[in-house]
Amino acid sequence: KSVDLANTTGTKVTAFTFSHLETTADGDMAYDAGTYEQRMTLPSGQTVADSGKFVAVLKRVDRDWKAAYVIYNSDAAPPSPCASR
Repeated sequence: KSVDLANTTGTKVTAFTFSHLETTADGDMAYDAGTYEQRMTLPSGQTVADSGKFVAVLKRVDRDWKAAYVIYNSDAAPPSPCASR
């Protein structure tokens, strides 16, 4: 059964892992690309697992690396447009 995660109010992430596939830095800019897996508990008590891909663009600020942009996409199929009606 597909779960619509568009409304995540009250959802708790209970586990999260990254797998880094490629990380490259050049000067004060870097990127990291890979996959993720997460487990969440919905307000109803239902547990949902999700996995997908991510890309993060990082900037060096002083001596620290900070995330400037992050995008991720779930591998799950999107919910049907009719499911919310």
